[in-house]
Amino acid sequence: MGEITFGKKIRNLVTLPAEDGKWHIELNIMDWGHGEQYDLRRWSDDGRMSKGFTLTKREVISLFNIKEEDL
Repeated sequence: MGEITFGKKIRNLVTLPAEDGKWHIELNIMDWGHGEQYDLRRWSDDGRMSKGFTLTKREVISLFNIKEEDL
């Protein structure tokens, strides 16, 4: 089985506080070895990460253009 490698965090864009007191959500710009992408996932205070997902710049822009009345 291949080695699991994790990307390099370039910059944190936003951190949402932990509602459960344990896991907070981060949106980061990451370099996964093939260019910068946006990564959204939960993180524990001790550095463990949950499953997350990767977004393109266009997807992030679309996501944050949601109007409050549409929610």
